[in-house]
Amino acid sequence: MVGQTKEKDIISSMLKVFKICEDHQIQSVSFPALGTGAGNLCAVDVGNAMVTAVEEHIKMTKTPSLKDVHIVIFQTNMFQDFWKSINKSKISAPQGGAVAPTQQPFMCLASACGDVSFPKVEVEVLGCRSSDLANVKKLVDDLVTNELKLLQISSPYLALLLPSEKQAIVALSRSLQVCVSLSAPDKATVSGKEADTLTMVLQIEKDLQKAKERATRQEEEKRLWKTVRWEVCDREAWAELDPSVSLDLEHALHKKEQRISYTLQNQTYTVNLDKMERTDRNGTIARIKRTLKAGSEIAVIEPPTIWDRMDDKTLKIVDLCPTSEQYKKVQANFLQTSKDPNTATSTTFTVVKIQRIQNKDQWQRYAVKKQMLDKKYPQNTNQVDLYHGTTAEICLKVNSNGFNRSFCGRNATFYGNGTYFAKQSWYSCNDTYSNPDAQGLKYMYQARVLVGKPCLGTPGMVEPAPLDPNNPYSGLHDCAVNNVQNPFIYVVFSDAGVYPDYLISFKAS
Repeated sequence: MVGQTKEKDIISSMLKVFKICEDHQIQSVSFPALGTGAGNLCAVDVGNAMVTAVEEHIKMTKTPSLKDVHIVIFQTNMFQDFWKSINKSKISAPQGGAVAPTQQPFMCLASACGDVSFPKVEVEVLGCRSSDLANVKKLVDDLVTNELKLLQISSPYLALLLPSEKQAIVALSRSLQVCVSLSAPDKATVSGKEADTLTMVLQIEKDLQKAKERATRQEEEKRLWKTVRWEVCDREAWAELDPSVSLDLEHALHKKEQRISYTLQNQTYTVNLDKMERTDRNGTIARIKRTLKAGSEIAVIEPPTIWDRMDDKTLKIVDLCPTSEQYKKVQANFLQTSKDPNTATSTTFTVVKIQRIQNKDQWQRYAVKKQMLDKKYPQNTNQVDLYHGTTAEICLKVNSNGFNRSFCGRNATFYGNGTYFAKQSWYSCNDTYSNPDAQGLKYMYQARVLVGKPCLGTPGMVEPAPLDPNNPYSGLHDCAVNNVQNPFIYVVFSDAGVYPDYLISFKAS
C-alpha cells in the first residue's frame, strides 16, 4: 500500500485490507493518509478515496465484524481537508447488521485552545526617576506572579476526549480567561488566576475520567467479543448485536437477571434471558442466541470475592494485615511445610510480609482455562495450591505479566522446559530457587496451578506427553510431574494455567 499515486489504487488497496479484516474477524483497523507522502496526492482527494472505500465495504458486507476504521494523520493542516471528506460522506450501517458509531466532527484540542485570545492590558507608569519606575514594575510583576497559577496535567486519555468535551474545555478557557496549552498529545498546561485555574483543571479531570471509563469499557467489549457473540434473528437471518449491548447482556446473564432493557438508535428493547427473546416497543418478538467462541461457559469472569475493590485498575498489590484470617492461613501453610524433612538441622524461617496479587487480565485467562479443564475432567481435582521460589526482580514481572516459561532453565529443566512448582514450601526455600536480596529477604509465591491429568516429566520436554501415544488426536496431558503416583514437583507448560495468588516475603531466622 506504500506509495499509491492514484485514487482508485487507494480504494482497491483498502478494500483488500477490509477483506483480510473480515476473514480474521478483526474489529478495528488503522490507515495512514495514503498517498499524501511519496504519492504526492492532495489531502482532499485522498480523503475522498478513503471514505469511498469505507462506503463500498459497508455496501458489500451484510454483517461486518469491522467496527472502527481509523485514519492517522500527523500533519495538522491535513485535518480539516480529511474531515470535509468524511463530513460529506453518507456512511451508515447495513440493515440488521452492526451499528456504526455516531460520528462527531473532528476537533484538534491543541489548535482550538491555541486560538483562544485573551484581553490585554497595557499599564503606563510615569515617574521622575528610573529607580522608582523599576520598583513599580517589580511590584506589578510580583502581583501578576502571585496571582498566576500554573498546573500540569499528564494523561493518555487527553487524546480520547470527545469533540463535545473538547468544545466545553475551550469555552470554559475563554470564559474564565485561563490558558490551556498542549505540548504533547498526553500533556497539558493550565495557567491563569489560581481559583479559575483550579476550576479549569477540575473540569478537565472530570472529562478525563469519563474518557478513561469509555476506554475501559471498550477494552472489556473487545475481550468479550473474542469469547462470545450475542445475535438476534432478523428476518430469518442472524445478525450480531452491538458490542456494547452484548456486554450488558453478558453481565445480566452472569448476575442471573431475567430481564434487561436497552436503547439503540432511538429504539427501546426488552430482553427476556429465560426465553432468549427480544421485544421492541411495538411488541415485535425476535429470538436471540449466545454463541461461544471459546471454551468458557461464562465469558465475563468475576474476580474472587476476597479481592479488594479495584474500580478501573487492572493490577493491585494488597498488603495483607498480619491479624487477618487470610494472612494467618497463608502463613500457617507456608511455615508448616518449610522444614526440610531430609535434614536434621533445617533452617527456620520468619514471614515478613504477605501480599495478595489482584491482576484482572491474568485472572481472566486463568479462570477461562480452569473452566475448560473442569468441563473436561469434572471428577478431577484440577487445581492445587503450590509454591514457587523466585527473586525480587522477577516478582515485578510475575505480578504484572504472570509466570513466563522463557525463564525456565534458570535453575533446572530435569522434568521439562516449563515453570516449576513444589507441593511443599521447603523445596522452594532453597537459595537456589529463592535467592535472598541485599536485605536478606527471600520471595515465594503460593500459586493456583491447573494440574488436570499429569504425565511423567523428562529432560527437554517442551509440552506434556499425549494422552494416547497411538492417537495423535487424543490431546495432551495438562502438566508434567516428577512422580505420577505421588507427585511433588509439577512442571507447567501453559502460562495461563497458573495464577500467582500470594507473594510471601520471608527471612531465614
